[in-house]
Amino acid sequence: MVTMQDVANYVGVSKASVSRVVNGLPVSYEIQTKISEAIHILGYHPNLLARALTTKRNSVIGVIVSERLTGNCVSTEILSQLLEKMCDLKKTLLVVRDNGDADSLSAGLNSLVEQHCEGIIYLSVREKEKFAPNSSPKCDTLQFKRLASF
Repeated sequence: MVTMQDVANYVGVSKASVSRVVNGLPVSYEIQTKISEAIHILGYHPNLLARALTTKRNSVIGVIVSERLTGNCVSTEILSQLLEKMCDLKKTLLVVRDNGDADSLSAGLNSLVEQHCEGIIYLSVREKEKFAPNSSPKCDTLQFKRLASF
């Protein structure tokens, strides 16, 4: 696997210069061109795990889908739109299923929290159910209830 240091050595610049180009920060046009060419030639891809460890963010958005919505055309459309938007934002969508009981909801939520998701979206049709995690996840949460079906 090609590293930032490999790219830096290939071009003859510092690792910091490569990092600036990869992260879209300003460098001279000449340096940016050389580094971009080296990235292409060497086949460098950023190490997302290393980035997540450094930034404490992993670009993952979690979605919990209620079992009652499985196969529902509206929930399918919502997931499709979410996936498209997350692709535009260069984020990953991680979907888990809630089987309709408190234990599976809790397990799904815990799974997403353990993945350090930047945010969690809960799609449900149960009007009286409140999305209230046992422990506050360190991310934003959003709940959709009562989706219309067609």
